[in-house]
Formats: sequence, C-alpha cells, structure tokens
Amino acid sequence: MQSHPDSSSDQSRIVLKRRILSLKGLCIGLMAGLTAVGFRLSLEYAERLRNTFLAFSRSHEFYYWPMPALLFGLSIAIVVFVTLKFAPDAGGSGIPHLKGYLEGLLTFRPWRILFVKFIGGVIGIGSGLALGREGPTVQMGAAVAKIFGDYFAPNRVERKILISAGAGAGLAAAFNAPLAGVFFVMEETP
Repeated sequence: MQSHPDSSSDQSRIVLKRRILSLKGLCIGLMAGLTAVGFRLSLEYAERLRNTFLAFSRSHEFYYWPMPALLFGLSIAIVVFVTLKFAPDAGGSGIPHLKGYLEGLLTFRPWRILFVKFIGGVIGIGSGLALGREGPTVQMGAAVAKIFGDYFAPNRVERKILISAGAGAGLAAAFNAPLAGVFFVMEETP
C-alpha cells in the first residue's frame, strides 16, 4: 500500500505542534515553579517577621501586649476586604474555581488572582492563620499559565492544556513532588 504525500506532511505537522506545545509547557512549568518558590520564600520571611514582632511584644508586655492581636486582625481584615472587592474568585483554595473555568462555567482573571493569592496568602499565612500554601500555589500556577496562554496559545483547547499544566506545576512545586502534579492534572482537571 502506498502512502500519500499529504499524510507524511500531516504527521510532521502534528509532531511539530506537539513539540511546540511541550516547549510551552516547559516554560509554564518554570514560571509556575518560580512563582511557587517566590511564594514559599515570602512565607518564610513573613513568619520570621511575625516571630520577631511577637518577641518584641513579649519583651515589652505592659505597653505592647494588644499590638499583635490588633495588627494581625487588621491585616486579615484588609486581605478579606481586598479579596472580596478586587478578586472574589481568588477566595478559598482556588481549585474548584479553576475546575469551573476549565469546564467553561466561570471566568478567570489571572492578574487579579495572582496578585491577591500571592499578597493575601503571604499576609494571611504570615499572620499565623492555619492555611496551606498548596491551594494558592495551584491557582497561581494556573494564573501564570493563563497569562502565558493568552499570548502564546492559538485556541481555547491549547489554553486549557497549558492552564492544567500550570496548575500541576504549582502543585508539584508546593509539595516538591513532580509526579503529584501529573496525577493532580489527570484526576482533577476536565
């Protein structure tokens, strides 16, 4: 049986598209990983700052004892206010919102989500709230991928693939477990 010349050129185009998509995925993985590293370092700095402030307040207990509660309460109130007014879709872990966007049910404003998740997460977790960094890191990875995909992905299908890759890269960076990111994408994204 003789093959048509068009089929080999179609096959070459498919291979080229896959390679380009893989390169885009690599770029997104690097950007999501750097975002996660920046988030983790910021959280460590915020924790050191909180501990220093608490130690100072304890050493001057008569004059400064209400300051930690007031400052942390004010910080949390500001984070809640900014989240509700500026980016309500950044509330919670962000994973259900991400799934809703990938299914075409919700909008996704990546710049707002990235800003509010990063700054709000650092202030909230840095203030001592019992929050994890995994959910925010997943949504920030997806936001980075959405920003990248808006410029470099030719269609919605490819953008969804890249956003899923960004979410998986965020999870992999948060847990320092690359296979967890792969399994997360296979299990959680539509």
